[in-house]
Amino acid sequence: MTPNISSVPATAEAAPPVAQRKRRSGPRFTLPPNVSVRFSHDGLTVFVPLQGSSGLGMTATLSASAWLSDIVPTFGSVWLINWNGARTGFQVCRAHRDVALAADQRGDRPKANLARLISGAARGQCVWYVDRNPLNLRSSNLELITRAELLARIRRTPDGA
Repeated sequence: MTPNISSVPATAEAAPPVAQRKRRSGPRFTLPPNVSVRFSHDGLTVFVPLQGSSGLGMTATLSASAWLSDIVPTFGSVWLINWNGARTGFQVCRAHRDVALAADQRGDRPKANLARLISGAARGQCVWYVDRNPLNLRSSNLELITRAELLARIRRTPDGA
C-alpha cells in the first residue's frame, strides 16, 4: 500500500518570494543625444544645461578645457540631476551603464558623478564643494577629502562651512 502524498510531511521549506523592484509610474524621460552648451565671453568657462525631469532649467558651470578634452569625448555631453531621498541635496551625474563602468563605478545601478570625474577622486575620497554650490564644477571649487573629514565638516556647523 502506497502512502497518500497529502499525508506525507514536507521536508523542504518553500523559498520566500523574490522581492520585485518597484517600477516607475509614468513614461520614462528620454534624453537627447547631445546638448547645446554655452561658453563664456573669455572662452574659459562652459555652462552645461542639465537634462531630466529634475534638472530642467538648471545649469552646471565647468572649466571649458576639462569639458572639451576630458568629459565630452569620454563620457558624453548629457548630464542629469540626481536628488537624494529627502530631496535636500543632489549631484550631477549620468546613469548610463557604459559611462558609469568607464568611470569605475560598480554595483546594481551605477552612476558616474561629474564632480568625481573632474577632481579625479579615488575610492574612499569624497568631493567637497568649496563654495557649497554643487552646480559649480570648476576644479578650483572641488576639494578632495576623506569620509571622516567630510563628516566632521558637516557636523561642525549646520551649513557645513
